Amino acid sequence: MKTKGKIYISGAVADQPERELFAKFHDTEKMLAARGFEVVNPLRLISKWAEGIRWQLGAKNCLEALAGCTAIYMLPCATDCQIAQLELHRAMELNIDIYYELENVEADELVNDVHGQK
Repeated sequence: MKTKGKIYISGAVADQPERELFAKFHDTEKMLAARGFEVVNPLRLISKWAEGIRWQLGAKNCLEALAGCTAIYMLPCATDCQIAQLELHRAMELNIDIYYELENVEADELVNDVHGQK
């Protein structure tokens, strides 16, 4: 299956209960992958943080990964997260697609189907 592009998941990571954090990001990853995206899950990028890497370095790695994406998916928890807001700002600079809800992703699919783009 051809992918629709590479999409980055953005949301609050710090001070989140670990079980809820991983469930939220991994469920979102599965949902986006099922819709044909190659998904960049920042939790996979920042696993080194557990080994003592500082947040600033982790954020730098995530922003570098975002630069290679064609879209960003903003989780609801992103509104209260400084790093997620930085990711959103960078996505705007990169002029990539920004999704806030699953309905946005599905609506984009419908528009592309109508115009013969897949």
